[in-house]
Amino acid sequence: MSFEEVLSDRNPWWRDPKARAPTPLSRRDLQSAVRDRLLSNDRRAVVVIGPRQVGKSVLLLQCVNDLLERGWPPANLTYFDFSDDRLSRPPPSAREIAGVRPLGIREDHPRALLLDEVGKAPRWAEWLKQAVDAGGARIAATDSAATTLRKGSRESGLGRWDELHMEGLTFREYLALQAIPGETAESVLTRLPNPVQRYLAWGGFPEHVRNPSLAEVRERIRNDAIDRAILRDLVDTGVDVQRVRDLFIYLVEDSGAIFDSAARSRLLQRPGLKAADPRSVEKWLELLEDTLLIARVDPFTRAATAKLAGRSRPKFYAQDHALVVAFSSSAEPLGDPLVQGHVVETAVFRHLRQLRPRRVTYFRAGKSGAREVDFVIEGPRRRVAIEVTHSQDARDKIEDLRESMVDVKADAAVVIHGGVASGEKHGVRVLPMERFLLDPEVVWRDREA
Repeated sequence: MSFEEVLSDRNPWWRDPKARAPTPLSRRDLQSAVRDRLLSNDRRAVVVIGPRQVGKSVLLLQCVNDLLERGWPPANLTYFDFSDDRLSRPPPSAREIAGVRPLGIREDHPRALLLDEVGKAPRWAEWLKQAVDAGGARIAATDSAATTLRKGSRESGLGRWDELHMEGLTFREYLALQAIPGETAESVLTRLPNPVQRYLAWGGFPEHVRNPSLAEVRERIRNDAIDRAILRDLVDTGVDVQRVRDLFIYLVEDSGAIFDSAARSRLLQRPGLKAADPRSVEKWLELLEDTLLIARVDPFTRAATAKLAGRSRPKFYAQDHALVVAFSSSAEPLGDPLVQGHVVETAVFRHLRQLRPRRVTYFRAGKSGAREVDFVIEGPRRRVAIEVTHSQDARDKIEDLRESMVDVKADAAVVIHGGVASGEKHGVRVLPMERFLLDPEVVWRDREA
């Protein structure tokens, strides 16, 4: 199928000005920021990066609908997905897509180009640089591979586009996706049965929120992560994708564990092949981070000279807790205390990233790790130590965290737990999981508002 035919099919408003893209009513928090950039006079492009299935395509199509509703000339609005399976290989260039000018285009109005998975287009960064420099078009693009965009940014992106990050649904977005018109997140919370447990099990991939079958959701997430994000997207890098796959599954199953690269390289040996070189493992880790499926947390250090050494013992988390559930070997993942612990900690980490602190680290004291803090988050003027437990009783965490506050010189300490108790004891705040997920900013505040 020619790209012109796919392009025409993807833009039905060219033929019928009343046509709209089929999208859910609920918007992600990031959607309004991208829409407003398209409506503004800012000539820079905006590029949204995020793992597969988090809703990047939906976000762009919702922007299409919003622009049309605001009177944008339909012929001046172009959407294209470079990952469309109907395209012949190699895919068209972004220049070719922008070069298609449908009937009715208005020269007195800017064009809007919404380009999905732009990293698959040949020489996309060079074209985007030239398009931004030329002006006359508002451009929003997405991609699932941070490597591609980082390389493009080094070559052409400085001052020409802004990078926005999109992840799986927050708990509040998860509730909003299931709301009826006019309903608040708090109202959905009281209406749905066991919403926190369901969010922890189903995760933040919007496509699966309403699927009643957890078994089916798990299978689809496994297939998408392995078949697309790893086997398909990394095959051109020349790495041993099967061992990268093995490494990914190990990291997800043990989400939040301290990683020993040298020890793991020995365990990645496959029949007929020599043990993986630790440097190869480090390269594979970087590639997996760039698929946006895992995230790295380095140890807490106060001295700048110790930061590099501290990177030798990182923790790796699944970017979304749904991955932990999907790759668990247990038939009832949240019924397994070990798996549940990984899921809860991963979900908390996802919401801490939303706060955009200067850095998120973990703390571990002593050779045996007698004292450990799951997360140390730092803002411009504040450092908070956070411990996470799926237990409904937070008392056994309070004293340890109180001592660790001194080690990391934290301004505050918080225990996030699976129960309903809240308050403060010995200078340590206690927050129920539900309260934190609804309002992650609460960990920055000195006390409840």
